[in-house]
Amino acid sequence: MFSQEILAAIYRLRTYSTGMIVKSKFGVRALFVCFAFALTVTGFLVWAKAAYGQPEAISVAKTFLLRLQSGDFESAHELTTKKGYVGKTAAELREFSQRHTCFSGRFVSTFPRQTNGNRLRRLFRGQDVDMDEVNVEFEGTCLLGVRLRRTSDKAWRVFYFASHAG
Repeated sequence: MFSQEILAAIYRLRTYSTGMIVKSKFGVRALFVCFAFALTVTGFLVWAKAAYGQPEAISVAKTFLLRLQSGDFESAHELTTKKGYVGKTAAELREFSQRHTCFSGRFVSTFPRQTNGNRLRRLFRGQDVDMDEVNVEFEGTCLLGVRLRRTSDKAWRVFYFASHAG
């Protein structure tokens, strides 16, 4: 009889401790899920507020300036809108570029500023995610701004560039 009471007590203790282990595991899992969710939300918010760097526009602007610097006005003209300020021909581009002598320099920034969140919002609304016009700034011996526009075929083309005061 004494052994049955001991066995019953051990059984109750075992059942109680197993229940605590199950509750404890559920608490750790819930805590882990909450932590993972909070980390995911925080990561998304940081990404959404981060500036989108306009890599395609920057690449076109850098290539354009390198071609001007090397004197290859024909291929530089291919990267323009072929009208307006930069000239309709490579000869007009050469003449226009002679007024701006600082084609070397490092990339500084683009504006207007666009975030990843802005692009995502535009995508959800069914709008074009890229802006129609972007200014790319360079600095070196002087400040140089290159303005690019999106063409109907969604390519970035230079429509104006000039050295300017800071």
